[in-house]
Amino acid sequence: MHQARHSEERGWYVVDPWGHMVHVPEEDGELRAAFFDDDRAAAEALAARLNERPGQT
Repeated sequence: MHQARHSEERGWYVVDPWGHMVHVPEEDGELRAAFFDDDRAAAEALAARLNERPGQT
């Protein structure tokens, strides 16, 4: 399951089921780590969306 996590250094971020940082495509098509600073709701929303994708663990 994808999870939203928080650390004092990174703020809120999202990890995959194996604990690796999730990377998402930006507008320019480049993948960037899913950091959300102090926006807990955004991190939790991304984790929930990723968990809803069929065929994904």
